[in-house]
Amino acid sequence: MGIFRSLAGSARLELTSADVSAALRDINAAMIRVWDVRIVGDLTVQFTASQKSIRFIEKIAERKGERLNVIGRSGLFWPIMGLRNRPVLVFGMAFLFALAIFVPGRVLFVRVEGNAAVPGEMILEAAQDAGICFGASRRAVRSEKVKNRLLGVMPQLQWAGVNTYGCTAVITVRERAQEQETKEEYPVSSIVASCDGVITSCTVTRGSGLCAVGQAVQKGQVLISGYVDCGQSITVTRSQGEIFAQTRHELTIVTPSETMAREELRDQRTYYGFRIGKKRINFVKGSGISDGTCVKMYQEYQLTLPGGHRLPISLVKETVLTYDLKPCERSDVVVKRQLSDFAKGYLQDHLVALVVLNAQEELTAEENRFLFHGYYHCTEMIGRERAEQIGEFHEKNG
Repeated sequence: MGIFRSLAGSARLELTSADVSAALRDINAAMIRVWDVRIVGDLTVQFTASQKSIRFIEKIAERKGERLNVIGRSGLFWPIMGLRNRPVLVFGMAFLFALAIFVPGRVLFVRVEGNAAVPGEMILEAAQDAGICFGASRRAVRSEKVKNRLLGVMPQLQWAGVNTYGCTAVITVRERAQEQETKEEYPVSSIVASCDGVITSCTVTRGSGLCAVGQAVQKGQVLISGYVDCGQSITVTRSQGEIFAQTRHELTIVTPSETMAREELRDQRTYYGFRIGKKRINFVKGSGISDGTCVKMYQEYQLTLPGGHRLPISLVKETVLTYDLKPCERSDVVVKRQLSDFAKGYLQDHLVALVVLNAQEELTAEENRFLFHGYYHCTEMIGRERAEQIGEFHEKNG
């Protein structure tokens, strides 16, 4: 009975009346149970009643002109009812209770181990299609399913597996050895010229050399053969060596003579949003860029827990700057310098070990454009490996 009485709640009441005995008889006649009755004066009595009976006792005392005071409360009912005035505390307790039930059986963090050449983001994206993502059930994680998915979409991987440690899923992978596959793919190869030129340096480390310093060669000509004549027999191998030559390259670039330049900042707006996994939630609409008058600055702040664990939840901040545009004539001196730097950078990116010995550049202005011509005398490595078929044989160049 004590437990049920504590859950129901009770209160210690003090009743002041001209006739205490009559007041107690009226309460008893109303079938209201009270206990621990103690008379503390000629006009005052104290007793305990359940919380459900308080409002009925108040009506009886009010009808007879008596005074009723609550001097104490006991039981779990009162603290529970007090939570109605503290909604934040109730929400926090409910949230922690939900986490206590949800978190132990879920995957909150995913980590990749053993990868070197394959990006971890690519592995995580493929694993997500196999069910390894934020909030996934640990019981639903199947290592065989993840392995088949990763090996099916990424041939660079030799083996893959997944293990769970608490709320963290660790994907372990092993990559294939690329060098061994290359050797099996090209059992016989030769070194050929990638463009026309005059040989300046020839180093043969494997194969049969078919060129000499000072010799002019054409594009596609064999410089080092993978077939070596040993007199009574011919052996095959993968050719290796470095062939440098003087070459000439010509570039033509066309660019407009007039451009649009930003003038003054007309407007600046900042937009916020949330990114949860691959989904993005914008707080406001209209955060896109419609034309070239706008510049967007994008910042993303990812939620990180103590210990370096990152949640797939980010705060996104975008700042859009709007400028006024005006036509602007381009100076031929500036254009020539920019196109010259672009042309030399282009050659450096597309050719091997390039050194520009001499450059002849000219810029001509036409109706609404500039025409740039560049002639470059260079030194570069022109040898490129090419696979050969068994049975082919290259005679010495004479």
